[in-house]
Amino acid sequence: MSAKDKTYTPSEAIEGMLEITPMVSADGTDLVPCLLGGVGIGKSSLVEQYAKTLANGRKLVYGKINPSEDEFSLIDLRIADLEPEDTRGVPVVDMVEGEPVQRLAQLQNLPISGSGVLFLDEFAQATPEMQKIAGRGVRERIIGETKISDGFKIVLAGNRQTDRAGANSILSHLLDRVIEMHVEGDTNSWLAWATKNDVHPLITSFINYQPQFLNHFDPKLKESQSSSRTWSMASPIVQRFENDLTNSMFGKLMSGCIGSESTAEFLTFVNLMQNVPSLDDIVSGEDVEVPEGVGLQYATCCGLVKVLSECKDKDLVSYWENALKYVEKFPTAEFGIYFVRSCVGARPELEKSKAFGQFRVDNQNLIL
Repeated sequence: MSAKDKTYTPSEAIEGMLEITPMVSADGTDLVPCLLGGVGIGKSSLVEQYAKTLANGRKLVYGKINPSEDEFSLIDLRIADLEPEDTRGVPVVDMVEGEPVQRLAQLQNLPISGSGVLFLDEFAQATPEMQKIAGRGVRERIIGETKISDGFKIVLAGNRQTDRAGANSILSHLLDRVIEMHVEGDTNSWLAWATKNDVHPLITSFINYQPQFLNHFDPKLKESQSSSRTWSMASPIVQRFENDLTNSMFGKLMSGCIGSESTAEFLTFVNLMQNVPSLDDIVSGEDVEVPEGVGLQYATCCGLVKVLSECKDKDLVSYWENALKYVEKFPTAEFGIYFVRSCVGARPELEKSKAFGQFRVDNQNLIL
């Protein structure tokens, strides 16, 4: 058995967490997932998606320690920010009937009733003492003096030491109490998420073209680098400068977000947008020659996605049909998959179109 046996894509991690949710070990304790992965790959987002699924129609609330029956709470507790004294309680003095009385002030962000997910994040960055306390929380469902509500599921997450993100060695007795899930970035999963969450099409086109830059992280470099998280952060920057992409401020802001190397590659791709064929002619059904070069073909797809996302309702179906016929002339089916996924994400009504149905039939063996 190798480390690869513990490696999950983001979608597999959610599936795995859901599978073990109802499971209880022979000694009566819950099986607790522990997500380990690189910087910025979206572990927190995975836990939020997990919580939304478990909510099952209940309102998802954040940080509430006593959610009502129609609420499901996600509590994000950064273990690395705490000291053991915080969990045991800090001595304070109250006045009772005019007399000073000492008591321990307890943490007020641990669930005491109701249902939800208690997310113990950054536990690998925590001190050994705090890891021991987290271990007791996993095993006995007690942190400090607080008994964790039985309706809450516990999830741990942290970086690996190889990521050089301040992670400490994880105590062996803690690993003995959890289900390890090593999460690796997955391009298809991220692109599906990015499309649903309105990440700019220039970014999704680039990642389709150069998927190695989705999580282009070198732990030896002490500067911003591209990851699932930083590309999402970059989206509003691209949106702001989409009509002024040669502005020097655009390059500077992108470099500060995704790093200099990824920015250089991204700007090279952006420059291709100046050489795409006439998008108006394509959506109007004119006979337009397919451009040469994978980069220019992805840039053309990106431009067409933007046209369809912004066109008037009365033009949508004809533009969509003409553009799809054109993209299907491209050398591989991956262009069509990306184009259809992006267009349907921007204009969900296209999923009901005849052209979409036919595309699914023609490409049923491919991931859409």
